[in-house]
Amino acid sequence: MWGLSWIESGLFLASFNAGWATPTGSGHCVNKNISILENIIDICVVIPAYNAEKFIGDALDSVALQTRRPDEVVVVDDGSTDRTQEAVKMWQESNDLKVRMVSQGHAGLPAARNSGIFATQQSWIALLDADDVWCPTHLALLESAAESFPGSVLVFGDIYIFSETAVICEWFSRKKAAMRGVSMQEGKCYLTGSGLYESLVMGNYIVPSGLMFSRQAAALIGFFDENLKVMEDSDFLLRLSRLGGFAYVANMTAGCRSHEGNITHEKNLLQNNYFAFQVLRKILNDSCRLALNESEKKVTREGQSVMAENLIYSASISGLVAYMKALFILFEAGFYGKALNPKNFIRALFYTLNRVSRND
Repeated sequence: MWGLSWIESGLFLASFNAGWATPTGSGHCVNKNISILENIIDICVVIPAYNAEKFIGDALDSVALQTRRPDEVVVVDDGSTDRTQEAVKMWQESNDLKVRMVSQGHAGLPAARNSGIFATQQSWIALLDADDVWCPTHLALLESAAESFPGSVLVFGDIYIFSETAVICEWFSRKKAAMRGVSMQEGKCYLTGSGLYESLVMGNYIVPSGLMFSRQAAALIGFFDENLKVMEDSDFLLRLSRLGGFAYVANMTAGCRSHEGNITHEKNLLQNNYFAFQVLRKILNDSCRLALNESEKKVTREGQSVMAENLIYSASISGLVAYMKALFILFEAGFYGKALNPKNFIRALFYTLNRVSRND
């Protein structure tokens, strides 16, 4: 357990909602009578875990507290070198929620998620990263959204981001979506309309720990791409959006923990920018199979141009070696102007010389 309790730190900000209740001004939600919903659809929780000994108990606690219990829980140990498996077994001994453990060699997050999906036949998959937590009504609200919009292939709730000591950000998805020109109103549940694909091109605002998707739909697109070290969720969502709508639950239903081990930590900026660029490159290469229209192709090309700029910048501040690697990548993709911009070379040279002088 971290420094503050879940209640004290506000980590379950939306957890005591029973319906589509609008939060109060303080950010906490109005408490209503909670009733456990009938299991309209069957749900498997997939928790990929790599060296998650410190956090996995909190994640499992939040699953056990669901007002709508999942039909199955699968934890995939992705070749952990700590005591992740022992932590899960110890948790299981003192809890009545059955957890199925799948073990594999370290293959990365996309492969771990796929292993969990392959291990179940439940019709809906709810993802939860091992360092994140759910609010008690998370599954109940997502199930209700899936029932309300039977044509949807994915449902997702909003999230808050927390550290060891405080809540850092609330309504992450709604705020990020607003930056993409997508309006999401508090206290409502609705199906995303046209423009869903375009809104996801410039950056993902749907967090894996806050979503649940149709297993059948995921199978049709080939599940997660295991060749992507990171940004596999962005790629997955872009492809999945071609099959149907996404339903948004305008409640904060999950909490994402911020710590140095996060893939999205700033120390991984160059890696993340590289894969963000490659995802859109891959999507454009698959544009015929994905049935992208000309407008969608145009938006994707514009997005890739922005990602190319981000890549060469982050590479240049990492030094000449990283800059040269990024330069060849952009050359190969046809971004000659961005690759040869002298500002990027000068910046790479400056950071390299500065690093050398500090080491002398």
